[in-house]
Amino acid sequence: MMEAQAMTVSPRAEPRVMNDGERSGIERVNPLLQISPTRPTSVAAELALRERGIDVTEEARALNGTEKLSLLRSVDRHFDATPQEQALHCDFHDAVRTTWAKINPLRPENVARYRSFGDAIKSGNPQLMPVAQSQGAGYVLCCAGGSGGLRFVERTTQVLGSSMSVLPVGDDTFIPYWPAMVVHWPACGTLDQFQANFISVFDGNARDSQYFRTVFRASAKRATRPIYVTALASIVNVGVLFVVGASSSNFKEDKSRNILGYLEEFMRRTGIVVVFVCTAPVYEKLEHMGTICSSLTTGGMEEIQWLDTKSKFFQTINLNLLNQGLMWDTYDEVPGYLLNVASKCTYGSREALNTFYRYLHIAAVRAKAKQPSEQLIESVVKVFMRQTNQLQKVGGFLGEFYAKQNERNGKSGPTTKLPDGRVWEDFLALQTLELMGLAG
Repeated sequence: MMEAQAMTVSPRAEPRVMNDGERSGIERVNPLLQISPTRPTSVAAELALRERGIDVTEEARALNGTEKLSLLRSVDRHFDATPQEQALHCDFHDAVRTTWAKINPLRPENVARYRSFGDAIKSGNPQLMPVAQSQGAGYVLCCAGGSGGLRFVERTTQVLGSSMSVLPVGDDTFIPYWPAMVVHWPACGTLDQFQANFISVFDGNARDSQYFRTVFRASAKRATRPIYVTALASIVNVGVLFVVGASSSNFKEDKSRNILGYLEEFMRRTGIVVVFVCTAPVYEKLEHMGTICSSLTTGGMEEIQWLDTKSKFFQTINLNLLNQGLMWDTYDEVPGYLLNVASKCTYGSREALNTFYRYLHIAAVRAKAKQPSEQLIESVVKVFMRQTNQLQKVGGFLGEFYAKQNERNGKSGPTTKLPDGRVWEDFLALQTLELMGLAG
C-alpha cells in the first residue's frame, strides 16, 4: 500500500551507511518490524485504549473533601472504546506496520533515499525529493462534535506511539521512528500555518534528538517549509500522519484546498498514510474536491457519532463512570432513574457524559452523599443543563426532527436548518446533514 523511508544516524555526526561487517548479521531482518507486533485482537485493543479517569482505591476514598474535589477533575479523562473504535485502532496499527514492511532501513538503497530527502532540505530544491513507489493511502474519519472522536484519536495515537523514538542498531547508530504523528488543522486555515504546526509538533516530540535541530533547523524557513515538512516525515519514519480538528468554523474552501492539495502531494512523495479527521460539513465539501477527495479516501471513510442511548455499550460506559465516584460503594448496574436522566441530558454525547458524571461526583462530595439519590441527581441536572446550552439546543432540535421524520413514514423530510449558522452542523451525522437538506 505504501513505502516508508529510514536511515541510520550517529548522534554526533552525519548519517552513514553501515559497513558490510556491521550489516551482515542483521540485514535480513527489518528492525522496524520488531517494534510493531502483529495485529492486536479486539480484546487487546479494548484494554490498550481504555483509560480510567480515577483509580478508586481505599486511599482515594479516605481523602478529605478538598482533596477529593481536586482528584475528581480527572473524570473527564475516562475513556472506553466502542467496538468500531477497537477495529479502527487495529487498522491504524496495520497501516503503520505496512508502511515499515515496505523497506529495510539497513539496506544501502534506503539510506540513499534518506540522503536525497536531506539534500532537498538543504538546497531547498523539491526536485531532489524522491517519489514513493506507491502513494500512501488516505483515510477520512468523520467525527460528530461531542462524539468523543477526537478523544479516540488521542488514545489510539498514544498507544501506537505519538512521538519520535530511536532504535539502536549499532554502537553509535540508530534508526528514528514515529508511529503516529498528530498535527492540528490550523484555525486560520492556511497552508503556511499548517506547516508551522507540523514543525512545532516535531520539535516538541522529537525528545532529545538534537541531531534534527542542529542539522536541519537552519532550513526550516518559510520558503522551504513544504520541502522541510515532507522530508522530515520521511526521515523519521512516520507511519501514519493524523490531521485533526477540521470543522465548519476553520475550513475555508479556498484556503483549505491548498492544505488538502499539499497532503495529496505529501502522500505521493512519502508513501505515508494520512488520516484526515473532520466533521460532517467538512466531509460534505471534501466530496466535491475531485482528485483530492479520491486521494484522501483511498483507504476508506469511517464515521463516529453519538452513542445509541439504548445500547448495551451506553449502559456499560455509564456504569464505569458511575464507579469513578469516591463517596459510595461500587455498583453492579446503574440505577434506572440515573441511566434515564443521563440519557436525556447527554443525548449520547460521550464528552457530555463524562462531564455529567464529574458534576455528579463533585456534588456528592459537597453534599457528603452516600448514594446517588434522586434529589442529588436533580440538583446536578439543573447545573448541567445550564452549562451545556449548545448541546441541549442541538439535541432537542434533532429529537423533534426525527420525530417528524417518523410521522412522515419515510417521505421526504423537512429541510429546516439548525439555528445560528453552520457551526451547529458540526454536531450532525452525515445522514442527518443530508436528510435536513444541508448537503450538496
